[in-house]
Amino acid sequence: MAEFLGTMVLLMFGAGVVASVVLFGTGTPGELVNGGFTNINIGWGLGVAMGIFVAGKISGAHLNPAVTVALAVRRGFPWGKVLPYSLAQTAGAFAGAALVFLGYRAAFMKFDPALEKTAGVFATFPAFPASPMTGWIDQIIGTALLVLLVLAITDEKNQPAGAFTPFAVGLVVVAIGMCWGTLHGYAINPARDLGPRLFTVAAGFRNNGLTDGTGVFWVPLVAPLIGGVIGAVLYDAGIRRYLPMALVVMLASGQPAWAQAQAQDTVVLKAARLFDGRSDMLQTPGMVVVSGGRIESVGATAQIPAGAKVIDLGDATLSPGFMDVHTHLNSERSDDTRNDRIRRLEETPAERALIAATYARKTLMAGFTTVRDLGGADFIDVGLRNAINKGFAEGPRMLVAVRSICTLGGHCDGTNGYRFGFLNPEAMLPNVASGPDGMRNAVRWAVKYGADVIKVTASGGVLSLNDDVDSPQLTQEELNALVDEAHAKRKKAAAHSHGAEAAKRAIRAGIDSIEHGSFLDDEALRMMVEKGTYLVPTLMAADSIRETWAKGGRMDPRTERKARLALDAMDVTVSKAIRMGVKIAFGTDSGVSRHGRNAEEFKLMAGRGMKPVDALKAATSAGADLLGVGDRLGTLQAGRVADIVAIPGNPLVDISQTERVGFVMKDGRVFKGGL
Repeated sequence: MAEFLGTMVLLMFGAGVVASVVLFGTGTPGELVNGGFTNINIGWGLGVAMGIFVAGKISGAHLNPAVTVALAVRRGFPWGKVLPYSLAQTAGAFAGAALVFLGYRAAFMKFDPALEKTAGVFATFPAFPASPMTGWIDQIIGTALLVLLVLAITDEKNQPAGAFTPFAVGLVVVAIGMCWGTLHGYAINPARDLGPRLFTVAAGFRNNGLTDGTGVFWVPLVAPLIGGVIGAVLYDAGIRRYLPMALVVMLASGQPAWAQAQAQDTVVLKAARLFDGRSDMLQTPGMVVVSGGRIESVGATAQIPAGAKVIDLGDATLSPGFMDVHTHLNSERSDDTRNDRIRRLEETPAERALIAATYARKTLMAGFTTVRDLGGADFIDVGLRNAINKGFAEGPRMLVAVRSICTLGGHCDGTNGYRFGFLNPEAMLPNVASGPDGMRNAVRWAVKYGADVIKVTASGGVLSLNDDVDSPQLTQEELNALVDEAHAKRKKAAAHSHGAEAAKRAIRAGIDSIEHGSFLDDEALRMMVEKGTYLVPTLMAADSIRETWAKGGRMDPRTERKARLALDAMDVTVSKAIRMGVKIAFGTDSGVSRHGRNAEEFKLMAGRGMKPVDALKAATSAGADLLGVGDRLGTLQAGRVADIVAIPGNPLVDISQTERVGFVMKDGRVFKGGL
């Protein structure tokens, strides 16, 4: 209805001014009265401005199918709304033309009783009928200018016109009319031309351009659609790509609003789209109201509180903050694994902690506001988590495992690969355990020293020495005891498991997630579906090892052999898991891969057959469900913690846009975004 009324108002002004100029002349060819062509241009411009005032807050006031199509092509406007919008605009133009004819009927009957020469009051006609290409070029250029300038005027990142926007757009129409309006009547709008032209047919005008044999109707119908898309592409390629992602409302102090915004402030985030973490479709437009570190309301109908700071992120998609449920923030693998082993012996815990703080900040700036950190050394993960929580460091919310629990000589036994006696036997921590009672004791030790989650290595690993990558390393009884103890302590439990048999033992024990899962067979996958066990594929870890090989990096021959076996199997397993409906959560194994590149996992998941929206869910609501924090994180809804990121463009069209997050809010505080 808004598009109908807005376009009707536009036509009442536009066609009305043409009628006042044309119908009161003497009939002498070329003679115009009542301001002539200047009045026509100004009248159409004011008509556009008035139409925007009518429809702007409800529908966005496209008032023009060329604008609607351009926004669908370049701004993610839903294609399903293009036809309804265009029909409403055309019907509104028809109604506006009918009202103008009703008002000016006496003048029409006096000036043109047979209605054989005045259809041009409503529809457009070429100045050079013998040269239709002239009108074609005119309409493409005019509409391209219109859309390019409308985008420039309304883009919040490009000095927005604000309340002056309707008049600014109206002036654009005036300028185009003055410069390009003589060649084909200045339609630059299929609805503005087709609706009134249909009225001229219904009203009996003989020179209507539709049934009179001239066939001129197709130029203002088709050419503006092409021109509109061209204008949008030109603006995006030549201007928008060089603008900052967000324009932030400035405070009286002259500082950006986000620089002063603390958790207690009320902030309104606006963007072209919104992913709420649960739905299969994006909401358009997107808006979230945040106050006191919590989300107050979500959606285009949310009320903007008086005095709120408004951050308009333009052509972006608001999303819950991402979750990476498999990281190792205390370290980062280089392209020389032998050198890494030496470096770990040389670095002090304090040095590694300071380096880890930089990894945490990179992760947060990439849009990851929550991570599950699955094992490190020297309690660096505990210290980093606490420092972030107390405000001494910037990073994601961390759920930590302290150390991975393993068997003697298994994956994550820190003495693997060294000769006996080289390392102090007293340095062996209780995370290296044997037997059901030993596993219970290891869980209790981890919880005592700060673990939020329990991690166990159920199978061999790729980068460790002295074990096969897929061999089971714990008995069924050991895993039963470990998971039972973890759940008794109200801690979730994750099992590193490349091998199928090790995974099946962990699944039977009630494990919450299987990490990696390279060699999972159909039976293991079916068990995961039946029990609701999550798979965390960590495709980035595999991809980073491929990068190492491509760059000629050095790997220990023992680990390289295992890596090639696992990487060959992983892609097939993950694709099969997706097809079978296994629950999947987003995890990268960052630390094996580079910190800050976490979002590259999205396109890897999509490349194995996952829908982009399901990949986003894996890093939001699914991750929150796995971590047991779905009651406060993972979705954009009232009452949830305000962890929010903005993804440029539409991630459902291009999932790699997640790698270019330009705005990050955690706990209601803005960490990234703005001018």
